[in-house]
Amino acid sequence: MTASEIILVRDAEAVAHEPHSSHAVDNDRPLFEEGGLAADNLAATFAHRRIGAVFSSPSRRATQTVEPTAEAHGLELHIVSDLRERRVSGDDLEPAAFREALERSRTDPSFSLPGGESATDVLDRALRAMTRIHSETPNGIAVAATHGGIISILRWHVGESFTVDEALNEPTPNVYDFSPKLFGLT
Repeated sequence: MTASEIILVRDAEAVAHEPHSSHAVDNDRPLFEEGGLAADNLAATFAHRRIGAVFSSPSRRATQTVEPTAEAHGLELHIVSDLRERRVSGDDLEPAAFREALERSRTDPSFSLPGGESATDVLDRALRAMTRIHSETPNGIAVAATHGGIISILRWHVGESFTVDEALNEPTPNVYDFSPKLFGLT
């Protein structure tokens, strides 16, 4: 058997990003106190669901978002590197430049800044992650914590319509249900 449903969870609120910190340091940011409470509430939301497996991006804030869910269901948390956050650029970008890069990559999926990933690159690894999650869930629902950029690219891929600004303003954490069939997985 495989996952009957894949629920992607956008990571909960983490402590603030330090300007000019490395991507490794950024990935190690823990959840802010409210983010930890939100992770506990998320686990309570899933308490009566048939969760078959729990996965996460390697980032600390993502793992902390779904650890309470894994623990509540007596499941191991599986780390999936392909769920990592999108690197838009090798350099820190000011908010306006970051948004502009996202807009450009929305209209030209092959666009990338130096040191960054294109939307096509992110979609390829996101689809690999969805295939792995689907096949490694013995039954029931797969829950996977990841990041807003990956989730947005997957949602655009399956035909959802929303703007970059709407994507940037999604709450954290947030839950997105997907049928594996949307990705050709059966």
